[in-house]
Amino acid sequence: MQCNCGFSFAKAVMEESKPGYFPFETFTVICDNDVSEYVKLESQVSATSSLKEVPRRIAAAAKLVGRILICPRCAALHFLTPKTDAYVQYQRMPDKEN
Repeated sequence: MQCNCGFSFAKAVMEESKPGYFPFETFTVICDNDVSEYVKLESQVSATSSLKEVPRRIAAAAKLVGRILICPRCAALHFLTPKTDAYVQYQRMPDKEN
């Protein structure tokens, strides 16, 4: 994924030396109406004894999760919406001059 300013989120992650670390701000988003379902699905993952069921249950919970990534170059917000493959980019408004 690439920002309109040219910053590549994927490239930044691939170039990062610490696994699991994002060199930009990122937030997990769960719709308020889906929180109970998400918690239920996540608890089923830890409660299952079947290793074959674990990936299916993780995938079901993951569908309820979206992300917001903030471009470190221009501060644009990139919203990966939960339950869909939709992607929305919000550009920062220019600061008002006094």
